Amino acid sequence: MEVLKGSGNDPNDPSWTNGAKAKVSLAPAPIDSQPNHYIREAWANKDYGTTKEADVTLGSEGKKFYIRLEWSSNVEKHAEFPDAAAVFFPASESPSTPVTIGSRENPVRMWQWKNRLPVQSKLPKVLDLIATGPGVFHPAKTINGTAPSDSLQGNATYEDGKWKVVISGDLDVVVGSKKMGIAIWNGANQERAGLGAVSTEWIDIDLAGIGL
Repeated sequence: MEVLKGSGNDPNDPSWTNGAKAKVSLAPAPIDSQPNHYIREAWANKDYGTTKEADVTLGSEGKKFYIRLEWSSNVEKHAEFPDAAAVFFPASESPSTPVTIGSRENPVRMWQWKNRLPVQSKLPKVLDLIATGPGVFHPAKTINGTAPSDSLQGNATYEDGKWKVVISGDLDVVVGSKKMGIAIWNGANQERAGLGAVSTEWIDIDLAGIGL
């Protein structure tokens, strides 16, 4: 997927219309890959991962990489769990399928945005994580000495039943991977941890347009 030179953190910036937009299909993270028996039993016959697709546009400027996501959502103001989205990058040349969001053998670097609830307003909107399976997420600084990013940002708007979110972070993470997956959680459906919708195929990132 081609990367737009420029753009930025504003999801409504008109410059985003100049970039190549990809419609990415999503599917529920597999029930048999969920991290514990309770989740596998409790959600075996429930619908989760209900977001079917998302539009993705990529941009970069300087040492920053921007991912713009857009998807439909039925936001509930008093939902127990917030809507959330994440992008993740494999660390190995032969990663497992993205729908499992990494594995012990093939972890992924994850940037996760959350629509923070009012009581969580002081928490960061974007977390820098290492994922080794659905819902098995750890702060990046605790895994194999991986340094967490201090430049992650997330900006979002919600209107007409759609989220528009830009997640941005260090370009170096992307250069080292050149592939990306995405995940979406519908808070109104109590989706959280491993109970999300995940891209079914890796997105190949083409950096040639920005000179890399």
